[in-house]
Amino acid sequence: MRVLLINPPFQRLAKVFNTYFPLGIGYVAAVLEQEGHFVRIYNADKDIGERDFSTTGSNAARVEAHDNYIGAIRNIDHYVWSEIRQRVKDFQPDIIGIQSMTSTFPSVRIVARIAKDVYPEVPIMIGGVHPSTVPDEVMTDENVDFAVCGEGELTTLELVQALLKRTTDFSGITGLCYRDDNQIKKNPPREFIKDLDSLPFPARHLVLDPELYSSEFGAIVMGRGCPYMCTFCSAKVLWTRKVRSRSAANVIAEIKHVKEKYGVRSFAFQDDTLTFDKKRLLDLCYLLIDSGLNIHWSSFSRVDVITDEILPILKKSGCYNLGFGIESGSERTLRVMKKHINLSQAFHARELLKKHGIEFSCCFLIGTPDETKEDLRASIEFLRKLKPDTVNVCTYTPYPGTEMYERALELGVTSQDLDHLFFSHHSSNNMFSGFMTPDEFVELRKEIIALADSMGNRLDIAFFKSMARLMIRDPRYFISRVPHYIKIFPSYLRKAYARYPN
Repeated sequence: MRVLLINPPFQRLAKVFNTYFPLGIGYVAAVLEQEGHFVRIYNADKDIGERDFSTTGSNAARVEAHDNYIGAIRNIDHYVWSEIRQRVKDFQPDIIGIQSMTSTFPSVRIVARIAKDVYPEVPIMIGGVHPSTVPDEVMTDENVDFAVCGEGELTTLELVQALLKRTTDFSGITGLCYRDDNQIKKNPPREFIKDLDSLPFPARHLVLDPELYSSEFGAIVMGRGCPYMCTFCSAKVLWTRKVRSRSAANVIAEIKHVKEKYGVRSFAFQDDTLTFDKKRLLDLCYLLIDSGLNIHWSSFSRVDVITDEILPILKKSGCYNLGFGIESGSERTLRVMKKHINLSQAFHARELLKKHGIEFSCCFLIGTPDETKEDLRASIEFLRKLKPDTVNVCTYTPYPGTEMYERALELGVTSQDLDHLFFSHHSSNNMFSGFMTPDEFVELRKEIIALADSMGNRLDIAFFKSMARLMIRDPRYFISRVPHYIKIFPSYLRKAYARYPN
């Protein structure tokens, strides 16, 4: 069958410059291709027109940019929707799959509507975190025929095989939600894949417009799942705290393949927490060192697992950046979040990374339902003392199925019919605190965002550091992007000066 897998536009609609390969549907595509289906990946969040997306990764700019996303969703004549219509028409699919997170669901619905308008008889399946947590909501959309819940590779494959045989009985496909006589049917959940090494590598070669990618192909995962209990995160809902891992040898084989085929030397591990298992981590690092691949890599971590003993090995294997979910400078808020870390551990991890020459990135989550203005003020003061290399300030977004979502419902600061269009981690509409007035929260949000964006340099040194790293580690891709950087640089300087006029 001809299968078109679509990553919906999101950051692109906000006019935020982004570079990533949709790894999840890369795996689904690989499994389908392995079984003989003709598959292509359409990353509709990747702009093919080289437009002036001068919005950088600064927190303030991304908050402002969310209004662009809202406007694009409301404008059916937006050029992205026209592009999607033409791509679907040209491909002539037998089935369409669309990946959906909670924040991208409004975009997903438009993509599904366009696809049904072009090919009314073509089945549309939605997969990802959002259908996995609220399949009923997804299935209420008349343009959606199937929701793939949980781990998607085998469920999608069985669905495609069933459609190929023209069966109308889908009751035996675990992990699937569908309609039967206008009734929504939810099959039992699918068991997790026990041996992740059995999966083919993500099908990077199946992406449309492959010439637009280079360092993006360095996205990689070693394992799936997270053992921790953070109350705001959907990982626990999706993976039930069960962690499975690929072998270090299998990961090294993929890194070697990507480097040799695409010339990529910089890799970003997308695991929820790559470093939680010390033995697994060191096995990977020692193999990287012995392989002589000479690559560079980054990952997410936790401040309570970083030690002075493992950092030299990480550094030698090519690690240049670790990202930490600090989330708050209030010990009380950390307890409410069930982060199971403390502020002294964050300081200690910062000092260790500085000692070993590894960049320290972190994320703060503000505006959670139980946060007070005193808690948020504590975060501002803590961030001022911590001095990370880069900071991502996220505003709390209620994700269905999470413990904090239930708390937000209890406090009456959200509702089950929340319109996802207006909310994301960088939306100015996000206000879900039960213990701050909107005015109090807005003022403190502005203060912590301004502080985060001033870290290191008043002209956003993180942007220039990332360009320098890219030039050194992936010169071929950097050269290909030079015309774009030249085009956006004047606009970037104007915006930087507007933020920091002194």
